[in-house]
Amino acid sequence: MPPWIAAVLADLTTNRNVNVRTLIDWQHQIAARIRWKIQAICDAERTRAHQIALFDEGAKPTWSESRLVRFDDTIYQNVPTQTIGAFRFKRHLLGADRAPLIDGDLNAEEFQCALSLDSLDEVEVWVRNVARHRDSFSLPLVGRRFFPDFVAKLRDGRLFVVEYKGEHLIGAPEAREKDAIGRIWARTTGNVFLMVRRVDHGLDMSDQMKNAL
Repeated sequence: MPPWIAAVLADLTTNRNVNVRTLIDWQHQIAARIRWKIQAICDAERTRAHQIALFDEGAKPTWSESRLVRFDDTIYQNVPTQTIGAFRFKRHLLGADRAPLIDGDLNAEEFQCALSLDSLDEVEVWVRNVARHRDSFSLPLVGRRFFPDFVAKLRDGRLFVVEYKGEHLIGAPEAREKDAIGRIWARTTGNVFLMVRRVDHGLDMSDQMKNAL
């Protein structure tokens, strides 16, 4: 680090004609800019390493069973839940009328996605996957982790991981990144990943899930 910073200062004084008095007067702003530049370099290298490890032609991603969600009554003991009124889940891990908080009200699209998942005969049990919780399922993105909305255990033993994306977000770079890593995970492990939309090529959420399975 010291040689690199020395080279930065040498460039400022030699090639850009910044005098030493100016360097002293602006030292805090220059230091902040140097920190920003170092972070930008680290982010670029992290992205490149992520690309090589997961997406390049010779990539051989691996996975660990220890990272999978547990479908038992010991998880999410300390997570706030919501009641769902007249609706009764048939297959939710925490019970028919109890689930970790779902975005929006009972008529919102994410809740409709949960109901569609709950209606599938292929599903043995499912759970609302709580972001950043130690018991939750996650996948690696660049510099952070991705917590899909729902994780289900199918009757044939596979996992079915579902992420809901509204129409205004489906084409966003973050959504594309999540979809790509989900597909790699599914291909590597033999499980199923699906990014669900409200309607996709005329198919509602239930039909999208059935097609994926």
